[in-house]
Amino acid sequence: MENPMNENEEVMETGQIDEAPGGIAKEDGSPVDEKVSTKVDEITADIQQKGEETVVHELIGHIGDEALRLEKTELSEDEKRARNYSECRKYMRNGDILWGTVFGVRNMGGVFCLEVIWNGIIVSFTKKSYFEPEFRFGEGYEVMNEAEKLNREIVLARYQEGATVPFCIANVAISEIKEGPFKGTKTLFVVGDKVKAMQKLREHYFLKTDHPVKVGDLAEAHVLAVRDDKALVECCGCEYRIDAYSLNDRFVESCADWVKPGNKIRVRFRKVHINEDGTVRIAVTGRMKASAEMLMGMSVGSSYLGTVDGYNSYKKHYNVILLNGVTAVIPENNVMMGRSLKVGDQVNVKVNAVLETHIIGSAIRI
Repeated sequence: MENPMNENEEVMETGQIDEAPGGIAKEDGSPVDEKVSTKVDEITADIQQKGEETVVHELIGHIGDEALRLEKTELSEDEKRARNYSECRKYMRNGDILWGTVFGVRNMGGVFCLEVIWNGIIVSFTKKSYFEPEFRFGEGYEVMNEAEKLNREIVLARYQEGATVPFCIANVAISEIKEGPFKGTKTLFVVGDKVKAMQKLREHYFLKTDHPVKVGDLAEAHVLAVRDDKALVECCGCEYRIDAYSLNDRFVESCADWVKPGNKIRVRFRKVHINEDGTVRIAVTGRMKASAEMLMGMSVGSSYLGTVDGYNSYKKHYNVILLNGVTAVIPENNVMMGRSLKVGDQVNVKVNAVLETHIIGSAIRI
């Protein structure tokens, strides 16, 4: 997101110059330094011998080597720190969204601390600045004591090591170590805010735009964490736990067989819901289509487990995503025991017909 601007070079046009002995003259007609004249003669001879294109490439290479040498000139630690501080202050003032890689989670005296590496700079996050308010820490978390909660937070955060995450810079300072073996050493301290960056992304893609993301759109998702049955992904500023069977056109038993933190995957939006308070809820799938092999292996009369994905009020049928990734269409009058279904219900589906892209079946809620 950060594209440094190149400074424009000022080109000065020279007027007509008088030829001087040796072939080179200043604008006032006086001869130039003898070394310069000799160098020009050498370049002219090289052009005659090697050709103009070859000589130009050699000169550019020399200039590039010189620029590289200057770039590698070591800055002092104070100069590096001042440069990084100035850069971070600029991004903080602008509220820019940056992307870094999660590389560590620590218990800092009973306090959660997650660290992200960005441009060689360590950016620190607290629990509140990293996890979304609705992030689920698992069963029983609410009744745990503080030490148990901290342990659960660190365990779940470590699943995200290697993930690429968005953040804004919340604070930056240069501090001096007051005691210990490194007393007197100055260090750059940068605090990040992932929650704020996620909110900015949601506003950009869903709220403050004339063309918001809608159901059916394709997008790129960042894989944040992977468990056996689910992968946590970030897409357009929203987090979503995607099931193993929704990752690929072929059946995947474990998410770890297909993705890992830091990967980018192509997903399609299945649901987009914007609440009155501006919060956004999404559902995405990695499957672009049902696998033909899966469909060919299904037979009339067989049963499969699945989840209700939606209801078509015009056609009066439910859409169900089976565990093998195939879409099942369930006519309303094919819901057994006359019980209506709702999105998210777990159902058992009996296959009545196998078509090219989906199956027709009957279902009962489990």
